[in-house]
Amino acid sequence: MFTLFSDKILKNKDYEKSKDRSKIVTKTGVIGLVINLLLFLIKFIIGTMIHSISLTADAFNNLSDSAGVLISIVGFKSASKQADKDHPYGHGRIEYITGLFISLLVILVGYQFVVSSFKRILNPNIIDYQTITIIILALSLIFKLFIYSLNKNVGKKIDSKANLAIAHDSIADVFATITVILALVFGSYTSFPVDGLAGVLIGIYIFYSGYSLTKSTIYVLLGEKPDEALIENLKKEVLLNENIYGVHDLRIHSYGPTTTMATIDAEVPHDIDLILLHNSIDKTERAVLDKYNIELVTHIDPINIHDTDYIESLEKATKIALTEKYVKSIHDFRYTGYDDNKIIIFEAVVSSKDTTEEDRKKIKKSLKNKIAKEFKNAKKIIIYIDLDVSML
Repeated sequence: MFTLFSDKILKNKDYEKSKDRSKIVTKTGVIGLVINLLLFLIKFIIGTMIHSISLTADAFNNLSDSAGVLISIVGFKSASKQADKDHPYGHGRIEYITGLFISLLVILVGYQFVVSSFKRILNPNIIDYQTITIIILALSLIFKLFIYSLNKNVGKKIDSKANLAIAHDSIADVFATITVILALVFGSYTSFPVDGLAGVLIGIYIFYSGYSLTKSTIYVLLGEKPDEALIENLKKEVLLNENIYGVHDLRIHSYGPTTTMATIDAEVPHDIDLILLHNSIDKTERAVLDKYNIELVTHIDPINIHDTDYIESLEKATKIALTEKYVKSIHDFRYTGYDDNKIIIFEAVVSSKDTTEEDRKKIKKSLKNKIAKEFKNAKKIIIYIDLDVSML
């Protein structure tokens, strides 16, 4: 049932267009705003009447959710603005910043709950509740599950960090409300600070949820590694070009969910007609844009696949390089010059996670010595260390 509702909101919408994304988030936001404000009023009134700190805390959690929804609506409206001279790639990253604000708000609420709940532990009291309170809280669970399902489905469909953050927060609210119900029931039979302990548990859970959301959003803003499936698909798409023999150094830059740019190095024949190559690569870049909505820029690396000496030298250098523990591959290999005056140049891709700057210097020195022993007629050997931060 919940899925059908989200499908109705998403119907006939282009997820790649900022304006359509803004309309979708506005609709889900207004629904969430109304529900959360209603839940806040009901829980706050009842919590105040029966002097329940956990119920009052849960009420303010709903109020913070309302603020989060407002932030998401405003954020998406700003993100949908067209590119201008100061922001040539658009304003899409505001979506990520919006998600970050919501996450920080969740952390703040969790902290406040923990503090207020500790005060209740120090000053416990028996809670007097009525059955209607439990019924209202049980109904609020249904509404929260609805908000969770709606935002989760929409967030996954349109790749919205803000919607996914709201979904994550909503499911946390479900567990929080269940904890409140248990606290009310057991707290009515004892002066033991069940209510306060429940509030602490709710606060810690909400705090952790906010931390997790903040962490994932910051990763996106800093530039996280894209999905492996996307990397492989882009590689296969580029290699469909009959004039491209190999690819490396794929780098993807996100300027928001609707604007992504990428660069890639492509190995091409050294003697191919430039106009033919240009038209061929241009066709591939358009295919990538149409299929994946990614603006691809291709850097060409000319190679002579008919030169047996070059091919044999590349194979030897690759084999030697892979004897070094943290070297993953080599590329941009050049073996130029004549007789005993040859120059070897290449880039060695080294693990960024397992090595330090000092380690890489040692790897470079060791690799250079090994290459010199194998290629005795090389007058000069130039090796660049390239970290595996690129995708290929």
